[in-house]
Amino acid sequence: MFQVNSQNKNQINFLNILISLIPLTLILGNLATNINIIFIIVTGTILFGKEIFLVKKKIYAFLIYSFFFFLIINTFFNNLLYFEETKHQEHIIKSLFYLRFLFLFLIINKLLETKKFNINIFFYSCAFFSFLISVDIIIQFIFKSNLIGYKIISNKPSSFFGEELIAGGYLQRFSLFLIFFIFLKYMPKKNQNLFLIFLFIIFLIPIVLTGNRMPTLVMILSFFLYYLIQKKIKEILIILTLIVVSVPLLDKLYDQKKFNVDLNDFFVNSYSILINTPKLFFFVNIKASEFLTKFISVI
Repeated sequence: MFQVNSQNKNQINFLNILISLIPLTLILGNLATNINIIFIIVTGTILFGKEIFLVKKKIYAFLIYSFFFFLIINTFFNNLLYFEETKHQEHIIKSLFYLRFLFLFLIINKLLETKKFNINIFFYSCAFFSFLISVDIIIQFIFKSNLIGYKIISNKPSSFFGEELIAGGYLQRFSLFLIFFIFLKYMPKKNQNLFLIFLFIIFLIPIVLTGNRMPTLVMILSFFLYYLIQKKIKEILIILTLIVVSVPLLDKLYDQKKFNVDLNDFFVNSYSILINTPKLFFFVNIKASEFLTKFISVI
């Protein structure tokens, strides 16, 4: 059983700092992200040892181990016949490197199980960088250049991500931390739901400006489901109104022909994912690589 002492207390603090840097490293790029993940894995393995593989929730253990086992085995057999070709060797090697995310999950899970995960520092980090990206997107859209001089690409602000048009996805994931952090910590109880809607709109605007389709829909649906669970009819109507308004707004912001093509691709690929997911898991004739390509195109 893992025990906290004066020696590993510093390791726990260091591990929490590394995890809180994930929002920053994602902005800096893949190299910074992978280096940070390696540091997390090394520190977590030294701290917890073999205990990281013991997951209390058996269903979580089954799902996470099954997923990575399936991913590696599927990739291996799909590329085994063509192993002499470089690209197929690379596919197998990449599938093994996905194991870093398994270790990342196990270490964070162990921090949560031992109640040593510093949720506050992680929330502060997510809140700060999502706010920074939001402001930078708006500045880049208005002035055609962001805070560090990156020019806007095809009228789609990308903030600090440069040529990678993924700012909307980043913001959709991490802005929720800021929204609910403010909601839980500082928001007055009177008219609380209206304040939450206000925060939601503030962050939805830069996501819409990026032109990223899936993050826009996920952001809207997240709040729709939240208020649906809360049974807040007035707020649900506001969210539905935003859904109706968002599509025409995107249509006006970007080239109509390209927008229609992108929207059509989105629905075609989404439909393909829904149809092919059962086939993937029942080993009908479909490659995991083809499925992932369609999935990534939707995101």
